[in-house]
Amino acid sequence: MATITELDSVSGSSDEHSASNEHSGLASAAGIQVAQADSTEQPAAAEPVPADVGNGAPVQTEAPAAANAPAAAAPHEYVADASNTVRFPANVAIDNIRVDGRNLLLEQPDGSVVVIKDGALNVPTFILGDIEVPRVALLAALEASNVDIAFGADGSISAGPGNGTPGSAGGNFAVPVGGIGNGFDLSALLPPTALQFGRLEPRELTIGVREKDSTPSIDPVASTTVYEAGLPARNGESQGSNEPAASETTSGTIGFSSSDGVSEVSLGGHVLTGAPQTFTDATGSLTASYVYDPATGLGTISYSYTLIDNTSGDATSVNLPVAVTDADGDPAAPGNLAINIVDDAPTAIADTDSIAAGQFGPATGNVLAGGTDGLDVNVTDGAADTQGADGATVVGVTSGTTNSDLDDAGTLGVQIQGAYGKLTLNADGTYSYARDAGTPGSVDDVFTYTIKDGDGDLSHTTLTISIGDAPPVISDLTPEARGGDVTVNEEALNVGTPGGPGSNPASTAETGTGTFTISSPDGIASLTIGGQAFITNGVFTAGSFTTPEGNTLAVTAYDAATGQVSYTYTLLDNEAHPTALGENSLFENFAVVLTDQDGQSANDTLTIDVVDDVPTAHADTNSVAEGAIATGNVLSDGTDDVFGADGAAAGGGVVGVAAGSNTASPVSGGLGGAGIAGTYGTLTLNANGSYSYDGFANAVPAGGATDTFVYTIMDGDGDLSTTTLTITLSDGNNAPVAANTQNWMSSDPAQQTLSTPSYPDGYPLLVTIPTDADGDNLIVTATGTIPTGTFYFDGVTYVALTAGTVLYDPAGGINLLDDLVYRPTATVTDTVNVNLSLDVFDGTAHVTQTVGIHEVPPTSLPSDTAQVGNGNSPLTSGNDQTQNLSLSQATVSAITADPHGSTLVVYTDFQESPFVTPIPLGERNPGVFGDGSAGSHREQEVQVEIRIGANRFAVVEDDLTAGTFEQSWTFDPATGLMKATVDYDHIFLLDGDGAATTTTLADYLIANPPAAGDTWTVSYFDNDGGNYQARAVRFEFFSHDPGDPGITVNGDATLADQIYGTSGIDHLNGNGGNDVIIGRGGNDFLSGGGGSDLISGGDGNDLLVGGFGQDTMTGGNGADTFKLDQLDIKDLISDYSGAGGEGDVIDLTSLFDTAPGGANIGEFVNYDAGTGTLSVDADGTANGTNFVDVATLTNVPVSSTITLLYDDGITQHTTTANAV
Repeated sequence: MATITELDSVSGSSDEHSASNEHSGLASAAGIQVAQADSTEQPAAAEPVPADVGNGAPVQTEAPAAANAPAAAAPHEYVADASNTVRFPANVAIDNIRVDGRNLLLEQPDGSVVVIKDGALNVPTFILGDIEVPRVALLAALEASNVDIAFGADGSISAGPGNGTPGSAGGNFAVPVGGIGNGFDLSALLPPTALQFGRLEPRELTIGVREKDSTPSIDPVASTTVYEAGLPARNGESQGSNEPAASETTSGTIGFSSSDGVSEVSLGGHVLTGAPQTFTDATGSLTASYVYDPATGLGTISYSYTLIDNTSGDATSVNLPVAVTDADGDPAAPGNLAINIVDDAPTAIADTDSIAAGQFGPATGNVLAGGTDGLDVNVTDGAADTQGADGATVVGVTSGTTNSDLDDAGTLGVQIQGAYGKLTLNADGTYSYARDAGTPGSVDDVFTYTIKDGDGDLSHTTLTISIGDAPPVISDLTPEARGGDVTVNEEALNVGTPGGPGSNPASTAETGTGTFTISSPDGIASLTIGGQAFITNGVFTAGSFTTPEGNTLAVTAYDAATGQVSYTYTLLDNEAHPTALGENSLFENFAVVLTDQDGQSANDTLTIDVVDDVPTAHADTNSVAEGAIATGNVLSDGTDDVFGADGAAAGGGVVGVAAGSNTASPVSGGLGGAGIAGTYGTLTLNANGSYSYDGFANAVPAGGATDTFVYTIMDGDGDLSTTTLTITLSDGNNAPVAANTQNWMSSDPAQQTLSTPSYPDGYPLLVTIPTDADGDNLIVTATGTIPTGTFYFDGVTYVALTAGTVLYDPAGGINLLDDLVYRPTATVTDTVNVNLSLDVFDGTAHVTQTVGIHEVPPTSLPSDTAQVGNGNSPLTSGNDQTQNLSLSQATVSAITADPHGSTLVVYTDFQESPFVTPIPLGERNPGVFGDGSAGSHREQEVQVEIRIGANRFAVVEDDLTAGTFEQSWTFDPATGLMKATVDYDHIFLLDGDGAATTTTLADYLIANPPAAGDTWTVSYFDNDGGNYQARAVRFEFFSHDPGDPGITVNGDATLADQIYGTSGIDHLNGNGGNDVIIGRGGNDFLSGGGGSDLISGGDGNDLLVGGFGQDTMTGGNGADTFKLDQLDIKDLISDYSGAGGEGDVIDLTSLFDTAPGGANIGEFVNYDAGTGTLSVDADGTANGTNFVDVATLTNVPVSSTITLLYDDGITQHTTTANAV
C-alpha cells in the first residue's frame, strides 16, 4: 500500500497544534488508526458515481457520449515555476501517476507521457486549464496511483515509487476499459466510467501531525583584519615591517542558534567538530571548532586565522562562508567571515655617506642593507631600508630632494649627475659616488631614490653625501656687547634730514668710519655685507646701500695684500631706542659673510652704535586774576621745549603733571579730566601741551600769589625731561559743589520690616547737602525721570516724588533732602539700578547731583551659572564633558569676603533611558553598592569637578568601591532633577593620581584669590554610560548658603555709599567714600573700605572692618568682631561688649604679625581704661615705645573684658588687652 508520512516528530501535547493550523481537528498520530477494511461484497457492475474533485460530493452526469476522443498531445516535459506550480492544458489526465527517479510521470490515455522535472522531490500544485486541483484530490490521485508520499516540515510533499499492488486507476485491468465519457465540465480526471473495480485491498493509513518547523540562524558576522606587516621571514622573503607584533593572526567567535539541533556546522567549506581543527592553504591557516547547547539551542564557532604568506595587491581578503544545518536538514541563511588582509609596504630610510675635506671619493655603500661595506674610509654607509613582507628592490633614482616616487629602471646602473658629483645606484641597493673637481666643501649632495616591494608598493627617501672642507676667517670686528665697531649720535642730525634736526646739529658725529680683515686659504669667491655683494668671483667693487634702519653704509676699499676692508656709516634718521632709558644705545648689525672658492663661508657681524638723542623741557610762566581762567601751551610758550631727533611721543609730548615745584623726578598722569588742584586754582594740562588754569574764587590774598606745577615731556622713544609751569595770580563767582551718592538695599520688599532697624515707609536715601564757596542760596529740584518708588515726607505723609519738586531752598525754609525714601519694586529677585537726578542752582550756574539707587537680589540666587550638555543629547561616557565659566565680580567679591561661606549646587537629569522629568521615584535614591538601580549607578559613575588652571577639585566623586559608596545626590522637587549641594570647605584638590588631598577649595582660594574674568572649567565625567546617563548638568555658584536672603554689595569705588543689610547673612563692602553700612539682622560681614565710614552691625554676630578711614563702628546685638586695618587712623567703637557680655572681639591681625604666641601682650598692645583708647606698638618690637592709638571704645569697658585677636605670622592667638 502507499504510505503517507510526516517528516517531523509529533508531540502528544494538546496545545502543540492549535485549531487554526493545517491539521485542524485532527488527533495525534498515536490516537488515530485509519485502514481500508476488506469488502464483503463484490463490486457492482454499474459504473461508479462521479464525484467533485474538490469536495467529493456526487455530481449530476450527462448521458455518456458514444466515444470521447483522446486528449490532445500535450507538451511532454514541464518544470514548476517559482511558486512550485505547473499549469497544464485542461485535457491532461492525472489519474495515472508514476515516479521516475526525481521526476513525476503522468501517463495519458493515448499512451503519451507528461514529465514533471524534479516533481517527485517537491510535488507541485496542478492547474488544469483554469482550475486548480485541490490538495486532497491530488493526494487521492497519488494514492490511487500507488505512489508513496511524505510530508516535509514546511508542508511540502515528496513522492516515491510505491511497493504495494497497483492502484485502481492504473493500467492493470483484466478487461477492456470501454468508452470514456465527458468530465462533467470539471476535468478529464474523473470522467464517467464503466470500469469494473476489484475488491479494495485493506491498507493502513498513518496520519502524522506536523510540528511547526524552525530554521537555524547565524548571528551577524563582523569582518576582521590581519596585517602582512606581522609576517616573519619565510622562503627567502623578507619579514614584515612590524614582525614582532602578532598582527598576522586574528581570532574570534561567531554565534548561531538552532532550535531543531545541529547536523552540520562549517566554516570556509570545512566541516567543524567540537575539537579544534586546522586547515591550511597557500595564504593562511584556519583553526576552528564549535560548541552547541541543545538546551538553549545556542552555539558558538571559535576560530583563529593566521596569515602565512603575503598576497599580491593592496586590498586582498579571505572570505570564509559560514553554514549551519539543523537536525531535520534546514539550512541557516548563509554567513560570511571576511578577513581583510592589510598589505605591507616598504619604507625607505634616509642614508648618509661622506667624503672627507679635499677628497673626491668614491663613497660606496648599499642603501637597502645599510651598515658599512668596508670599501671606503668612512665608518657607516647609512641605515637599512625596511623592505616589508613583499621584499623590495631599488627602482629609480634622481638628483635632489624631490619628495616623490620614481619607478624608472633607466636611472639605475648609470651615472646620475648631482649638485657636486655623480652617483651610480644599482637595483640591489649598491652605489658609488664620485665628487666633481672644483666643487665646494662643507656641502651635501642629495639624491632621491625609490624602492618597490613585490606587489608594487613604492617608498622614497634620500641618499645624502656630505662633503667636508676648511673654513675662511673674518677678524677685527667688535661685538655689540663690547660697544660695536663705530659710534654715531642722533643729536648731530642736520636740518633737512628725516630725523633732523637733532639737539646739536652742528656736530659731525652722525658719521663714523672703520675697517676689518678677511682671509681665506682657498681664495675668495664672495664677500657680502648686510646682504650686499662687494667681492664677486674674487673681484672687489666699492659701493653703498641703504640700511634697514634707513641709514647709509658705504664700503670704500679692499686691500688684497692685507685683507683689510674699509667702510663708512652715515646716520640719516632717528632710531627706535629702548624706551625711557635716556641717552642709551641702539645697535644696527650687518651680517658679514665671506665665502671661499669651494663654497665654504665664514660669518661675523659689523655693528654700529647709534646713541639716542634726548628731550629738554624749558620752564613756563603765565598770569591770571583770582577766579579767572588762563590758557597757554607749555611746549611752545616762552622757550620752546626740545624733543630732539626722536620728536614728541605719539599722542602728545606731555605725559604727566602734578602740583609742586620738585623737578628732580618725572611725573606721570594727571592730564585732562578733572585736572590737578593747586593752591589757588585747578590746572588742566593736555598731552599736546595746551592747558587751562581755573583760579579759585576768594582764594588769593590781597598781595597776589603764585601757583606752581611740574610737568614732564617724553620724546618718541620714551626719554623724559621735567620742568615747571608757574601761574601768577592777582586778587575776584564759583559754581555750587554737589557730591553724588549711592544707595543699596535688598530687592525683596519684605526685608524693609524683617530686621532691626525697620523701614516700613521705605529706605532713607543718602543725599548730601550741596555747598557754594560764594555763600549763594542754593535751590535743589528733582528733574528728569523720577525712579518709581521714590517718596518724600511732606510733614504729614509720604508723597511720591515728581519732577519739578523743590527739595531744598534754605531761603524758603525748605529741606526735604533728608526726608527722601525708596521702596523696592514688588519683584523679590530683580536687579534695579536707577538714578535720581537733582538740579542744583546758585542763581548763576546749574550743577547736576546724582543719587544712585540699587536693588540687590538675595544671594540665594547664584552669582554665576554654567551648564554642560544641551538636555537633548546624551553626555558621552568615558570622556570628560566640560564648560568654561568666566567669574563675575559678584562671585569674586563673595569669595574674597568669605570663601568658607560659598556653595556650589549641581543639578543633573541622570537616569535610565528613556528620559522624563521629574525623575521617576524609583530612580532617585541609591540602594546598595552595585545593585543596578539608577540611584546607585549615579553614585558609582558620576564625578563632578571644578578645574582652575591645572588644578582639579572634586565636587562629587564617583564611588568606585563599596567602602566609598555614599549618597551625594538628592531629589529636588522644585526642578524635578537630582541635586548635590557642596560648600567650598568640602570640595577637595585632587593629586596627580586623582586622589583627594586635604586641601579644600576654600583653602586654595585664600592662598590664590580669584579675579573677575578668571576662567574656571566645570567638568562632568561618566565612567560607564550605557542606558544610565545624563543629558545636562547645571552648576550654580552661590555666595552663601542657598536660601539665605542676605545680599552681597560692593559699593562705589569713590562715592559715598549707604548700604542696608537684610535679616540674612550680608557681605557689605563700602569701598571708597565715606560710607554708611547698616548690617541689620544676620551674621554680617561689614567692611568700610576707604573713607571715614559709619558701620552698624545690627543683630547677629557681625564682622566689622573699618578699612582705611576714621570709622565709627557699632556692633549691635550679638558677638561682633571689630577688625582694625590702619595704624595711623583711630576708629571709634561705640558699643563694645566683650567677655561677660555679648562676646565682642577686636581683631588686630592686620596691624602687626611679629608678636610670638604666649608673649607679654603688654609689649605690643595697651588699653587705657580711663580714656577707652586702644594702642599698638607701631614697629612691632618688644618693649617698644612707639605706640599708636588705633581705636577709641566710647563706652569705656574694663580692660579684662576686651578680647584681642592677633597672629605671629603663622598662628592666630587670642588674649585679653593689657591695661595701662
